[in-house]
Amino acid sequence: MNLEINIFYFLLATLCLISGHAMRVRRWNNLLPSSHADSGSAQFASLSIGYVANFFIPFRVGELLRSAVYSAWARKDFGTSLSSIIIERTIDVLVWVVLIRFGLVKLGFILDSGVESNMGLFLIMAGSIVFFASLLSWSPWVRKTINFITSIFNDEISFIFRHFFWTLGEVYIRLIKNLIVFLLNTFAMWGLYLLSYCFLSIALGINFNEIIGLFFEAPFSSTLI
Repeated sequence: MNLEINIFYFLLATLCLISGHAMRVRRWNNLLPSSHADSGSAQFASLSIGYVANFFIPFRVGELLRSAVYSAWARKDFGTSLSSIIIERTIDVLVWVVLIRFGLVKLGFILDSGVESNMGLFLIMAGSIVFFASLLSWSPWVRKTINFITSIFNDEISFIFRHFFWTLGEVYIRLIKNLIVFLLNTFAMWGLYLLSYCFLSIALGINFNEIIGLFFEAPFSSTLI
């Protein structure tokens, strides 16, 4: 099938996409320590690299790459970076489930299709991660349990595990502290992304539902598969 691309709407889609990425970087800083605020360029670059990797590689490997690239370029802690991305993406799942299930489908903007098929599972997984992170932030019993479990490994491996879990709890605390700003940035970001998808569907002359399905019907696959 030969596609005739409307350049004007394609450029609008690109502009909205880049603006959405910039808003994601701004939101990412809501989860990171204040010492990371001067690393915006490294955050944007690592985010872009992660998106490219997710486009070609399944299982969201790009998120791990994003964390590694950002930590290396900005010389920041890898555990904090990875924990922040886990919480960020978990919130995205919750927002997207609500947005599709109670928004776009109900309002008729997209069809009730395979995009909804695994929503219950994703909602349970995302809710469990947020709940576990909240326990890490305030429950001494959970921390003692993790200390006990990780003690079976040698000191180096035990430290890596404990450091990751502690940073996950710290990211959750920053999420709650900056919750209103984080949510405002989230809705602004997704609004820009949806505008980008809308303009892209016009530019390519294909249905908006097909664009949504392309990106979200199989969230753990690459976009090309």
